[in-house]
Parts: sequence; C-alpha cells; structure tokens
Amino acid sequence: MTYATERRAIEVYLQANWQDRTPIGWDGHQFEPVKNSIRVSIANGLALQGSIGASKNRIDYVGNLNIQIITEAGTGSQTWRGYAEVLDGLFRDKRLSDTGQIATTSEFIRFSPEQQHPYISGEISDIPFHIATFIAPFVRYEYP
Repeated sequence: MTYATERRAIEVYLQANWQDRTPIGWDGHQFEPVKNSIRVSIANGLALQGSIGASKNRIDYVGNLNIQIITEAGTGSQTWRGYAEVLDGLFRDKRLSDTGQIATTSEFIRFSPEQQHPYISGEISDIPFHIATFIAPFVRYEYP
C-alpha cells in the first residue's frame, strides 16, 4: 500500500461521512475558504517497525490528519465546536480499510493509536475567519 492509497482511503471516508455539512478543501487542491468550511491535510511522520520476527514484518506509518475548521470571526466558539464534535465522532477509535470503509477484519488505517486521540491543536482569528485546527492521529499498517 502507498501514501496515495492512504490519502484516498481517508478522503473517501471523510467525504462519505461529512456529507454536505460544509465545503471541503482537499489537501493539495486549490481552495478558497468560506465561512463554515473545512480544509484537510495529511501530515506523515515516522515509519516504525511494528512487528518482530515475522517473515513479513509490519511497518507502522504514523501521521496526523489535520482539519482546519473555518468559521466566521467574532461569533464565538459554538459553531466550530459543533463541527469539532462531529469530526471527533468520525475519527475517534475508527479503523479503515484501504478503500475508506470501516474495517471489519483487516485494518489499513487506525485512528487513535496507542492512546493518541483527536484534539484541537489551536485557534487563530484571521479576519474575516476564525480557524480551529482539529488533529486526528493515525497509523497506517503495511506488510512489505
């Protein structure tokens, strides 16, 4: 499996479950933010050996799904917190297949790995917007 498969699985899952709540700006695509929209990016980190002694050792690719929640500045936190609650429900302890479906047997991506759960990493007012960043840690499993 590849980084491209990882991205596709996450995008398929988010698009299917976010539905039409807000416009979505996808990683690497041109997007003009609007009030009540989200912008998605995937940040990859370490590649760790996840198993020992097997003929095909598992590699754990660690990363973060970063979602900027863009709302109107100066209107309080109720709107962005509502979106954050929905995102938390979508990504806390979820396991995905390589096609972006909830995994029932063989997981490809696991959100909330090793006691790392979704959180808000920070907020900024960038008039006319308020931007809160939702982070969902994940690990992608690969068997080379």
